[in-house]
Amino acid sequence: MGVNNCLILFALAAIVGAFKQGASMNFILYGTEFCQLCDEALVLVEQALECSDYQLDIVDISSSDELIEKYAYRIPVLARISDEIAVLDWPFAERDVQILAK
Repeated sequence: MGVNNCLILFALAAIVGAFKQGASMNFILYGTEFCQLCDEALVLVEQALECSDYQLDIVDISSSDELIEKYAYRIPVLARISDEIAVLDWPFAERDVQILAK
């Protein structure tokens, strides 16, 4: 591969990296409808990420047997969705959410 091709690939990699950094963060908060801890977690997540560009989806685990089996004793659970999935089980603090967002 010639020097010019290497420089082009390097520039493209830098552009893609910059684009990914500017992209919004995607999170899922797993819980149930009448879960007081889930309500507290939602407020905490919104406060922790108030200055961030993020998308938060709220998923009620009672709609799926698979989700109930996976999360029933762990809710609320916050998951960051990116190249990898990172998860916080309750209890978590504002600082934990901010670290997860990095």
